[in-house]
Amino acid sequence: MHKYPRTTFCYPTLGELSIGGDGAVRSCCVVQGVQTSKKITNVENIEELVNDSELVKLRGDLLTDKKVKTCDGCWKIEDSGGTSYRSSWNNRFKYYQREALQNVDDNFNIIDPSKIRFLDLTFGNNCNMKCVMCHPMASSQWIKDQGPLIAEFAKEVGLGVSNSPDRNKVEFEPEKYVSDVTYLASYTENSLEVPREIVQRPWYKDYDWNKFNHIIPNLQHINMVGGEPLINVEQEKLLEHIVEMGYSKNISISYNTNLSIVSAKVKKYWPQFREIALSCSFDAIGKQNDYIRYLSSWEVFTKNIFEAYNLSDNMIINFASTVSVYNILEIGKIVDWSIDMLLEREKRGLEISKILPFFTFVKIPVIHDIQILPKEIKEIAIKELEDTVNDIEKFNRKRTRELKIVIPEPDIASILIIIDMLKEEPNDKVETEKKWKVFKKFVKHLDTVRNIKIEDFGLEITKYIK
Repeated sequence: MHKYPRTTFCYPTLGELSIGGDGAVRSCCVVQGVQTSKKITNVENIEELVNDSELVKLRGDLLTDKKVKTCDGCWKIEDSGGTSYRSSWNNRFKYYQREALQNVDDNFNIIDPSKIRFLDLTFGNNCNMKCVMCHPMASSQWIKDQGPLIAEFAKEVGLGVSNSPDRNKVEFEPEKYVSDVTYLASYTENSLEVPREIVQRPWYKDYDWNKFNHIIPNLQHINMVGGEPLINVEQEKLLEHIVEMGYSKNISISYNTNLSIVSAKVKKYWPQFREIALSCSFDAIGKQNDYIRYLSSWEVFTKNIFEAYNLSDNMIINFASTVSVYNILEIGKIVDWSIDMLLEREKRGLEISKILPFFTFVKIPVIHDIQILPKEIKEIAIKELEDTVNDIEKFNRKRTRELKIVIPEPDIASILIIIDMLKEEPNDKVETEKKWKVFKKFVKHLDTVRNIKIEDFGLEITKYIK
């Protein structure tokens, strides 16, 4: 058996099977820069997936105490005292760590895939929203806006997209970072090919879930994301298949969801599983959220939260917020709302597993990354976040005296991580300034395409982008 690497042990690389939106196997949903070759649609068995050569290499590095750069996302969170994807799942599967180490041979291959305990599935980009910081690879709705958005940028600089000599890499000088607004593709007519491939040939379409029969009996947890997983009928078929096999009571299910729709079939199957955990996404409060998470309704979102609790006794509801340029000045309000939700759930006697949202960060498209912000805005955001931390500490002192649940240290650390990121100096100040200029143009053009105005929604960032 391999020795336990104290600083780099990562259960997901040993006991998880993770499938991306394009059907490719991956080590997890957060790792960066690992390009695997195996897809769920072109292999004969699960063993081929979990022993993809790139996964084997990463597994070997981590089992030999190497802090690889591809896992920087987790290392940085942990260094700041937060709970990373790695540490979270290590804790969740702490009783299976020895089994996982015994299931790896000397060449770092998984010996018995049936001992996989954790399944992580991305059901393509099918979504019913088009968040402003998103892109066509993650939202099918975004495809409808991409073409008109390209046209608006092209019109501004007097360049017809179809006349570009290099249709795979258009650069509208001096705004050369326009090509970074989408994921994996430049702003050209050809840029629609990647998301269309996912839409036209999704890996999960009519997938034969019988291929998972030998791992389902040992599964402990399934995580499903999208797009929006709850509008995807294929996840309903997976739930049905597990129920029919008789193993649903052993398995907990989690979703990253906008909680806009819950089908009758899902409502039927959920009570038959051990636990249902919803990570409900919001990025601001009220109409500010409706702007950022375009096509959403704050009224529907808040109504559905409490309706979801009534669907099943095994329901756990948490929240997730994506930190971007749009909402960096809204974090304090998000925390205030989260505290109000804590008090409301206490009053109703509902399950509480986490108080503040899981904060994640936009990295692509790069023009929505908080690190492109001008120094003056960063300083304002840092001051607001430090005040928020002070307010949380006051709240905790009061709650401690009342012998009530407090906001835990890892939740506070998640805000300190945002502060640390804002304090980082850009590698190239000139390029960062260019990205900020492109962001401001992006807001104007996207508003034109959607026939809305950011000024009408009350986001604090608005005063700095005009």
